[in-house]
Amino acid sequence: CCHMIHLHLPPLINILGTSGIGTPTTDVLNGTFVPPPTTDEVSVKWFKCMENTLTAKKASIFPRMITKDDYVSGWRKAKHNTSSNPTGPDYHVYKSTTHNKTLTAFETILLNIPYQTGYSPKRWKQALDLVLRKQPNNFDVKKLRTIRLLEADFNFMCKFMGKWAMSKAQDFEQLAKEQYCKKRHQAIGLALSKWLSIDIAA
Repeated sequence: CCHMIHLHLPPLINILGTSGIGTPTTDVLNGTFVPPPTTDEVSVKWFKCMENTLTAKKASIFPRMITKDDYVSGWRKAKHNTSSNPTGPDYHVYKSTTHNKTLTAFETILLNIPYQTGYSPKRWKQALDLVLRKQPNNFDVKKLRTIRLLEADFNFMCKFMGKWAMSKAQDFEQLAKEQYCKKRHQAIGLALSKWLSIDIAA
């Protein structure tokens, strides 16, 4: 006999908003947020876990604006032959703008609009699925893999935000101790710990 339980979990977007930047988010980080009465138990616990450490509370953790230096540095590191969704400019175009101050300033402003407001351009919501062969001349479905090509500037945004988030997480000591592969740490420590754990368990 099976019993189906229907749970209504209100999405956090209704509480924190589409951008996640605002008074509710600030309250969550400060540990003063009071969830609505209809909030499920799991989300209530999550809100409590999201309170910042004392170090983080003393610093500004909200995303800063993307600067022209960030734009130039990010695109010059990108490779010319990287593929992207063909609906928008490709990597060649964006890399070439870094050699012109006017174009750099213009593109930086355009990137800051979604970065600071949470607005998502329509072309960022589209992707091109591309099927690749794992082995030459083998078209067996089981031997194929699918990759998804996103917009070049959307990829830039994801990398920028990921780098910022990891940097802040490390500065505020929010990374788990089990995460060995990070700044000033070596992944070999994880391999050693795993090997020792196996020896102890044997």
